Amino acid sequence: MNRYPRMKSILLIVFCAASASPLRAGVSPVLRKAAQQDTVCRIWVVFRDKPLLKAHLSPASLKRRLSRGKHIDARADSPLNPFYIKTISGLGAQLQQKSAWGNAASFTLQSSLILQIADLDFVQAVVPVKQWRRPAPIAEPRRKSIARPGYFGATTRQLDIVSASRAHDYFHDSLKSIPGEGIIIAVFDNGFRLDHTCLAYVKERNAIIGDSDFVHNDGDPAVTNMHGLQTLSQIAAFSPDTFVGVAYGAQFLLARTEIDSVELHIEEDNYIAALEWAERQGADIVSSSLGYRFGFDTPDTNYTFEDMNGHNVTMSRLAAEYALQRGVQIVTAAGNEGDLNIADPTIVAPGDATGVITVGSVDGDLHISSFSSRGPTADGRIKPEVVAMGEMVPVPNPETGSYLYSSGTSFSTPMVAGVIALIMQTHPGEPLELIRSYLLASCDYAPLQDSVDNVYGYGIPHALRACRMSRSSISFHVRNCLNAAVSGAVIVSKQGAVLAETNADGYAQIQARDVGLPLAANVIFEPSQDTVPVWADTAPHWFSIDIAGTMRIVRIIDTDNPTSSAVPDARIIWRLMSSAYADTVTGDSSGFAQLCAPAGSYRFEVSAAGYFPWEHDNVVISHQSDTLVINLKAHLKPILYPNVVRRSAADSRILVAFTPNTEVLVTLTIRNVSGELVWEHNELAAERVRFAVEWDLTTATGRRIAPGTYYCIMRIGDRNFIKKLLILG
Repeated sequence: MNRYPRMKSILLIVFCAASASPLRAGVSPVLRKAAQQDTVCRIWVVFRDKPLLKAHLSPASLKRRLSRGKHIDARADSPLNPFYIKTISGLGAQLQQKSAWGNAASFTLQSSLILQIADLDFVQAVVPVKQWRRPAPIAEPRRKSIARPGYFGATTRQLDIVSASRAHDYFHDSLKSIPGEGIIIAVFDNGFRLDHTCLAYVKERNAIIGDSDFVHNDGDPAVTNMHGLQTLSQIAAFSPDTFVGVAYGAQFLLARTEIDSVELHIEEDNYIAALEWAERQGADIVSSSLGYRFGFDTPDTNYTFEDMNGHNVTMSRLAAEYALQRGVQIVTAAGNEGDLNIADPTIVAPGDATGVITVGSVDGDLHISSFSSRGPTADGRIKPEVVAMGEMVPVPNPETGSYLYSSGTSFSTPMVAGVIALIMQTHPGEPLELIRSYLLASCDYAPLQDSVDNVYGYGIPHALRACRMSRSSISFHVRNCLNAAVSGAVIVSKQGAVLAETNADGYAQIQARDVGLPLAANVIFEPSQDTVPVWADTAPHWFSIDIAGTMRIVRIIDTDNPTSSAVPDARIIWRLMSSAYADTVTGDSSGFAQLCAPAGSYRFEVSAAGYFPWEHDNVVISHQSDTLVINLKAHLKPILYPNVVRRSAADSRILVAFTPNTEVLVTLTIRNVSGELVWEHNELAAERVRFAVEWDLTTATGRRIAPGTYYCIMRIGDRNFIKKLLILG
């Protein structure tokens, strides 16, 4: 007789009923078939009951549960019945992982034991552990990343995109605290190297408060693979002027859940065990870059799109029903399956779970990455929730001690986890529903986004804005017809009182306790004479308001370059001369920019890298204005011509030329798409003398190159210019 009291089973998996015996537990069809063969299997055994015992929880876990937890069923935390584990192990099965929340344990065993285990009276069901083969990382040219000047170094762009750089200023200057301080973040990956200088501050603070290897169950997640280091560094790195993470003041739990091998096998029971461990250790946030749906070792066990409903996949259900209930915010990658040529949405588990923050990827221009998986879920919910920079992201290279570039939702995910850590830090004790509402309410649409959708989700988080929100706040974000922030718009009550004015980010906030609810007001922007009525009866509340204006086209051209006249990435400042109204835009790669401007007379200030600035007053824009053309004169920008060349042509060569305004060292390198060096040239260019170099499409040894795509990297002094070349046969 079982010496342990029985309790009602908590089932987290839908199982198929077996027909072999009325007493036999449910055995999945896949395992029933395997039981007839002589093979090794990894299975879940779900038990009918378990003893009601007290679980061991860290003080941090108890504190988080009390402050952020909701509807916690403490019975689910009870440990498994050790007699059940011992009995199955005694049959020859090897224990792998235990799940208190699932009342289940995973074992590796000979398939001949499956039906014998299913016949045990305490076994509810037997199902396979899904084993997934993670695709290889997205290949990028292996270029060394040169740290940009300034406090955030190489991470400046990715931090600016989510406004984490401005949030850091707010923490340092206003709150007098370190970003992430007091928050515990668990990071799941395939192991962690900690020998890169960007993590020196983590080790100096002893900020890694726990680690465990759920692959070998030996407690040591350190491996030679660099992926875990690269995801962790997006949050934890602190190397001023070189590389800075989003929440480098946090504490960290590191869990190895993936197998570091050529094919990167991942068992989902490792993830579940790590999730329960992290919650017991006190994690506030779990950042995980793995996902499950495609590529299982046995194709007929792949998850279908219909499974992506937040319930059918074990991990998704555990994440939603147990970790989130206990106040742990899970942040997970949307997946890199956006390029798959399939009709269904490509979101992966556990990103399909309700309450989980699923993160997609954009490039540095805020355009969606082609590989970023799309929603919705099978039951029609928006996924991903948000996007961050995940394409050509600087990451540490432990082999050289420097940095390189990589891409994937693996890297956008920890950035958003870091943003959530900052929100939690400024909103201690507030429930996860509010933390998520601050995150989503802070979002700006991407340039090509006009509504919440299943590509960008709610858009790009604004860390500073989210940190400043409160549960009584009524927030306004005002944009123009180009989706750009509008400063100087005023929020005026129906009684005529000015309640707030938008700042440089187009953002304003008022407190419901100060103005009362319901709120009826107008948002007014005088230069364009636009008025938008607003009404709110609850808080927190978020308004995203479009001020129409009139679109104008500006083209910036290079008067000294007849073969390619466009000036890319020009910065245009334009000021309405009759008022203080001003704005700034950046031209695109074709030299075009769009302005959202009321008619009037303007002062224009235009600048671009390698060009002399252009400044003019009384530039008239009217409703009938044609495209405004502005000519810039180059002083440094190199010309590469042609960028498409046929190798078989009689005089096939490529010209690089420019006129420097000072003596400067020039290094030209040609690399293939794998980053391998093909040709290199170094020369000192004289001041104000035309510099020109020709490449005859041969290697340094004089061998003719193969057709394909190449990159010309021109380092002029301390600046880099990169051009793509296409060599035809």
